[in-house]
Amino acid sequence: MFASRALVSLSLLLGTTHAAVAPKAPQARTVVQWDVGTWVENIAVRQNGQLIVTMLGVPEIWAVDPIKSTKSLIASLPGVNGVLGIDELAPDVFAIAAGNFTLATATTTPGSYSIWTLNAKTNVVKKA
Repeated sequence: MFASRALVSLSLLLGTTHAAVAPKAPQARTVVQWDVGTWVENIAVRQNGQLIVTMLGVPEIWAVDPIKSTKSLIASLPGVNGVLGIDELAPDVFAIAAGNFTLATATTTPGSYSIWTLNAKTNVVKKA
């Protein structure tokens, strides 16, 4: 009898403790914003929680700090008008596809694409 009362009491105590510390649902918020008409193409998450963002329509790669709500231009790539895919090759080293893509007509220029690497620790971008 005592054991069952203790078990019920412990269950109630644990249930109320869990309910009291249950996390709230995350709230959506604007972290940073670009001008209307800007096409953010891809996003990669760094190990430190910052974001690497590629743009279509301009040949830019941006860093975004979601905690500080800041953005900074890492690089503007020459000879292309858009930066598309991004993937992490190693910690803080990313492969990025860039080429010529026309947003208005959704057409691409064959042979204009190349792969670049970004070392996010040093912000050095090189054509691979």
